[in-house]
Amino acid sequence: MTTGRVSQNTRRLLREEGGFLYSSDAYNDDLPYWLPGSPAHLVIPYTRVNNDARYLLPNGFACGEDFFRLLKDACDLLWQEGAQHPLASNPSW
Repeated sequence: MTTGRVSQNTRRLLREEGGFLYSSDAYNDDLPYWLPGSPAHLVIPYTRVNNDARYLLPNGFACGEDFFRLLKDACDLLWQEGAQHPLASNPSW
């Protein structure tokens, strides 16, 4: 019986049993990262804008290419902005 909670085995099960190529529910980083091991699994940190929740909306993503395009466009914009004006996000407290 599942309890609906994340465990130390969740990401391993996602890739080994579920065949998931990525997960986008991490809160532990600002940058995407690859998990070590095989098969490959990309962890995309959750943000309020760049996430896959639009699959659930009636006029949201229709296919994986839509989600890829959203993430690629966001990365391209950050790359361009960083080349002109490097910024660091610092908490205000």
